[in-house]
Amino acid sequence: MIDLSIANPDNISMVELNRKLIAEKNLNVLTIKKIQKLHFLKNKFIKKMELTDNNRLLYILGQIITTIEFKLQALWGFDLDISYHKFFTLPKCKCPKLDNFDNVGVKNAQIFATNCPVHFLQDETKKNCINKLL
Repeated sequence: MIDLSIANPDNISMVELNRKLIAEKNLNVLTIKKIQKLHFLKNKFIKKMELTDNNRLLYILGQIITTIEFKLQALWGFDLDISYHKFFTLPKCKCPKLDNFDNVGVKNAQIFATNCPVHFLQDETKKNCINKLL
């Protein structure tokens, strides 16, 4: 039997992957390992978010986590749908929590706060961030 636990960056087991869903989706060992690795990376980036107040870094890490969420949806065999991402739970996110929680799974209903350093940057700052990534 394969180990289904997901460790956080401090190597303390946090959660275990859903055995029933793995069986329903008929996931192979390689896919399970990829899912575990992405969860580990996501947790690592979340930890970095907790430790910084740099708005550019928070924005970039938020974008990386969004990409990871899409990759996880694909590996699990789900439709790629941002409405299921719980972006509002990320550290330093100032987007409305309750309204967004109520809207999980509802298309085009996500609410972003313009003062959120994770999801919103001034256009010039955003352009500079993206140029540095390229």
